[in-house]
Amino acid sequence: MANTKTEIIINELKPKIVALVTKKLSSVKNKTHDVAIAWKKMQDDAAREITRLLHEHLPKSEIIIPASKSTYPDIKIINGEGQFAIDIKVNE
Repeated sequence: MANTKTEIIINELKPKIVALVTKKLSSVKNKTHDVAIAWKKMQDDAAREITRLLHEHLPKSEIIIPASKSTYPDIKIINGEGQFAIDIKVNE
């Protein structure tokens, strides 16, 4: 099955997403010594940065960050092509 335009855009953005998140996480890592607080902040910061980038490239999509951390996925993208999910793994 061929990739949708949304999937192609997300896959093409992977290097930018990794660079954005790495930069964000590096700045957080130096500001806190509590592992649980750092992990939550990294996850939240990463989701916001990725959402911002996705909005630039998928302006007609609804991009949602769930309020609950127990919810999958971390970022949900909804548009005419379907629903897409991004799960953020800050520890990998």
